[in-house]
Amino acid sequence: MYEGVFGRLRLAATSWPGVASLCLLALNDHYLKAAHPGYLTGKLSDFAGLFLVGLLAIAVVPRRRVVVGIVIAVAFVWWKSPASQPFIDFMPRLGLPSLARTVDYWDAMGLVMVPVAFRVWSRIATFQFCGPAMRRLIAVPLLAACALAIAATSEVDSYPWAFIHFGAKTTDEASTLDARSVRLAVETAVSPLGLACRNCDSGDASRRYERGRKIQLDYEIVGAGEVRFTIRYDATADLFLSDEERLARAVIDEVKLQLSRRFRDIAYVQYLDDRRQHRMDAEIVAATTPPRAVERIFRLGRAADRADGALDGERLWAVVDTATRPFGLLCADCELSGVAARYVRGTDLDMTYTIVDATVAEFTFRYFDDRAAFAETVADEIQLAFGQEFGGVRRANKTTRSDGQQSHIQ
Repeated sequence: MYEGVFGRLRLAATSWPGVASLCLLALNDHYLKAAHPGYLTGKLSDFAGLFLVGLLAIAVVPRRRVVVGIVIAVAFVWWKSPASQPFIDFMPRLGLPSLARTVDYWDAMGLVMVPVAFRVWSRIATFQFCGPAMRRLIAVPLLAACALAIAATSEVDSYPWAFIHFGAKTTDEASTLDARSVRLAVETAVSPLGLACRNCDSGDASRRYERGRKIQLDYEIVGAGEVRFTIRYDATADLFLSDEERLARAVIDEVKLQLSRRFRDIAYVQYLDDRRQHRMDAEIVAATTPPRAVERIFRLGRAADRADGALDGERLWAVVDTATRPFGLLCADCELSGVAARYVRGTDLDMTYTIVDATVAEFTFRYFDDRAAFAETVADEIQLAFGQEFGGVRRANKTTRSDGQQSHIQ
């Protein structure tokens, strides 16, 4: 049909659909995935890459469309399945770059672009945007760029990766780690840091979260009371703390914090894997003490020299609501009379109050001890507003930790 294999490849590479798919593939792999990680950018490379592969493949053997389509489909499904893992593991032994890919069968949706590429090829002459002389000039650079783009979308694992392996175990043999609670804890920890789930269909027992290509977190529940984590990040910065290493530190801290909030009697351990080259930081891997639950009860009463009536429920509710709203606490259980109410701010603070007699209101704060400063600030603000509204205040405190220790302040 055209002058040999190279002539057909030149027509495919210099067509505007071929150039457009090449640009889209390169842009998505090298910018969009990192800047906007998510489902769309995760699938965009598959669609663009399969169109480009299909267009170049049919240019090589234009009379074997069915065979070419079957070979591309089988090869792509194999690559996206666990069956390709032995091949990936064997490549470094041959001195070749280590490859990485995400096992996701939904990526096979991109195969719909193969017949589209075949259709474009059948009218390839109408899609040329330059003359023969220009095509001969730009064909080789474009074909080289196509080869590099297709190879790059297979995620060549060329970064000097650092690995951190840590885990969480229940110290009580009778306790278990519920898979759904672990997933919710991890998602709560990593979502604000920009990590998105890449294999969300695999269930709650194991998942992977990524932010671009330079950091990822994997976890796996390996027993009823143990979950193991592997965080991998780009370790190109040896002299200074890289952005990826800072993010890795933040991810580890947040994961431990969220797990501690959902599970009692949990301890953290560090795993070493000598089979992989990794860099350890003592500050990162050091065992941390999980935050403990605290229940703090204090009473606010009108001053002894004030005898101008009982506490008014509606006025007290207005005082508490005004004092706590700037801190983000919202009323979750409010009685119109104002005799009792409950305010919460996520997992940071749970506060209730009740009028216990004509002159005294009792407040109960529940929080984790790593939020003690925040709880104290809220309590001080309530006391200040109470004193301004009711003309004087008496305060008594009792704090109870989850280990049973108590302290009293008069």
